[in-house]
Amino acid sequence: MKFFLVLLSVITLTACGSGGGDDENDPIVNEQRTLGDGTLISYALPAGTYSLEATSSGPNGLSVEWVGGASCINANEVLTYKNNCKLTMAGQLIISNPSTFGLGPSEIVTIKVW
Repeated sequence: MKFFLVLLSVITLTACGSGGGDDENDPIVNEQRTLGDGTLISYALPAGTYSLEATSSGPNGLSVEWVGGASCINANEVLTYKNNCKLTMAGQLIISNPSTFGLGPSEIVTIKVW
């Protein structure tokens, strides 16, 4: 019985993978949100390799910040972002609408993470 429980635990952990989605048809985040001026969305992510595609309705664009990553490319005030990031530890992905002293427009952002 003990062997069966250990085997079941190993199978369950193996099925969990190592973070990040590899199947382009099965993103772990797939949403569209409206961000007011200076607001952000944060996603807590386990260590792993991720792909991000994000778009903004403009005109100010969006900012992307990876926390806990190695060689991850952050961006500021872009209309589209498409890149990969390897989180070497549990980290975060932060998508924000850059502030214009609280007077800027809301942005509609589309976010897909694999």
